[in-house]
Amino acid sequence: MAGDITNPDFAEPGIGAAPKHKLFTVKNADGIPGWEVTQDAVQLVALAPGARPAESGGGQALRLKGEVPEHVGAVSQTVPTTPGRKTTISWMESPDLAGPAEPGAREQDYTVLIRPVETPRGPGRTKEVFAPAGSAGPAWVRRSVDFTPTGANVTVEFGAGLRGALSPLITGLALTAGDGRTPPPALFGTVTGSPVGAEPGETVTLTFAVGNRTAAPAHGEKATVVFRPLPPLAPAAGAPGTLTFPGRQLIAAEPPAQGAFKVTVPPGTAPGTYQAVADISYDGAPVADGTLTWLVEVVAVRSRADLDETGLSPSR
Repeated sequence: MAGDITNPDFAEPGIGAAPKHKLFTVKNADGIPGWEVTQDAVQLVALAPGARPAESGGGQALRLKGEVPEHVGAVSQTVPTTPGRKTTISWMESPDLAGPAEPGAREQDYTVLIRPVETPRGPGRTKEVFAPAGSAGPAWVRRSVDFTPTGANVTVEFGAGLRGALSPLITGLALTAGDGRTPPPALFGTVTGSPVGAEPGETVTLTFAVGNRTAAPAHGEKATVVFRPLPPLAPAAGAPGTLTFPGRQLIAAEPPAQGAFKVTVPPGTAPGTYQAVADISYDGAPVADGTLTWLVEVVAVRSRADLDETGLSPSR
């Protein structure tokens, strides 16, 4: 399950009454319990009772810059999560108490980066940019980011975006997990080029495609297709009977992955229509309606006498 954020109100270490503040740099990166200063410098700021957000239990906030405009700071924390479960991190945000900012100024923009999380192309990171509402604090609003973790922990980083004298303030963080897991991918398969004509003794290629009907990414190495030609058809000698798609991400917006198997019609096979099938599974579980079926139409080999009667020459 989702774990608690350590020191969510930046109440530790206590720095005294407002308007006191304290500087933390990468040289004392672990000076704020639970957090690591990962860039330049940040400050803890004591908040007067009338300047505190109503939803926060503490009297301090984090200022994402140091004491000079060149200090563009960042902090991070790694927290426990449940893989595959939609999670929300939220926090209180305010413009700098030292405002107001000039109209149109972007110096209080900041980023929130979370990793590793699910993305349309597999495990990766999510990064969002925020700008405090208003030009001067205190003006607290709650912000949030939704994500789906891919592991038992995620690292959350808050960072100032631009140099400048003013900086956003954050405090009152919370981490909540949803009630259910992210819906799984919905794979499907399609056969292409069926029916396929063949003669006894011939090897032919059977093609197919595997796609995903949902936006939930399916990892190609977990999508498995197992070939099962039905008698008298037989797998071609040396050809693979199982295929996966390593390095591919299957999502609804992307073209399906293409694949092919080879099947041999044994010599002496009687003319007729025969079947070859393949089964699709994902992460070891069968896919609903995940059976591919090809029709192989076997025709009799025409003798030289038959060809001579029609005035044709053998093509083989």
